[in-house]
Amino acid sequence: MNSPQLINIQNDEFKRSLVLSVVVHALLVIFLTVKMVYYKPAILDLSQAIRVDMVGLPDKIQEAPAEKTEKTAEPKVEPKQVIEKLPEKVQSQPAKPGPQVIDLKKNKNKQKDALEKLKKMSAIEKIKQDLRSETLQKQALDEANKKIIKGRVISAGSAITGLDKIEANSYLQALDQQVKEHWTLPQWLVNKPLKARVHVKFNSAGQISSAVIMQTSGEPTYDNYCLQAVTQAAPFPQVPEKLSEKFSVDGVVIGFPE
Repeated sequence: MNSPQLINIQNDEFKRSLVLSVVVHALLVIFLTVKMVYYKPAILDLSQAIRVDMVGLPDKIQEAPAEKTEKTAEPKVEPKQVIEKLPEKVQSQPAKPGPQVIDLKKNKNKQKDALEKLKKMSAIEKIKQDLRSETLQKQALDEANKKIIKGRVISAGSAITGLDKIEANSYLQALDQQVKEHWTLPQWLVNKPLKARVHVKFNSAGQISSAVIMQTSGEPTYDNYCLQAVTQAAPFPQVPEKLSEKFSVDGVVIGFPE
């Protein structure tokens, strides 16, 4: 290779190297400039920090001895003094109550008395209920007795007179005939002079509500045949409306044999 060409090549490489170096240094300068402008480093004020510590330090140092002085100022209590003061504390406390003695016999008597009172109260309450029940039944019966039936009614306890008596006798004859149709006696009682009377109560439909021996013959068998005749003859003929209340309350008396 000729020397002039070699010199030219070396000159070109030198120029490129120089240009590259200039560019790199320029970029480095720009980077440092930007960093200094936009990113300012924080500066610590060490003098101020030291001044604050120096101001607060004497106060802390002065307070510490004061606390120690106060603590040391408290008198120490010796064990002997504590022992001497204990009786006073014990005396100031109220005495504890001793164990209670329970009188079982007394408690048992109290329970027995309480049970007796409850029984008496229950008995009194039952009597009151019975009285109320009887009163209500009586009121209901009175209302039933006061019930008004169509037409004139002969109330219980009143006497039958005039045309009402004729109608009542006619009904009683029919009733007596119906009962006697069911009355039969054994042969050994037929010829004996026995008499009995049966009291009968019945409603307007002829249904018997009660039948009892009003006058006994002295012979129970005879009385039973009389009662049997009355019960077998039921129901009786339809009762007239004006007589229904009287027969249901007062009833009628049927004689055997008359």
